[in-house]
Amino acid sequence: MPDQAFKQEMLRIPEISAEYRPTGFLEDNTQRDFIIRPELQCWISTEIAPHQFEYGTSYFALTNPPSYVAQLSTQQTMDEIKKQIKKSFNVAYFDDHPQAWEWLCLQQMTVGDVSIV
Repeated sequence: MPDQAFKQEMLRIPEISAEYRPTGFLEDNTQRDFIIRPELQCWISTEIAPHQFEYGTSYFALTNPPSYVAQLSTQQTMDEIKKQIKKSFNVAYFDDHPQAWEWLCLQQMTVGDVSIV
């Protein structure tokens, strides 16, 4: 996936966050084979993540991409966000969507507060 296409997809997240103000966020990466390069990791941590926190998101459930390198880039992205954002939040990684959903619902107590991307 070209960087610009990835950024276009990521730019939907602040829009969704502004509209629904979810406290929990489920990101389904099970079909993603794209490796998030370090430059994009920094871009996400400065241009996307702050909006999620601004609108109240504090729980992140992420499903793992199929490749190990893509998984590692996802974890590195969240590590970069932790370095940039000085707010407390919870993140958990899962192999499948149902596990992620169950964890997020347990954190949330209500399904209405969750956004799925």
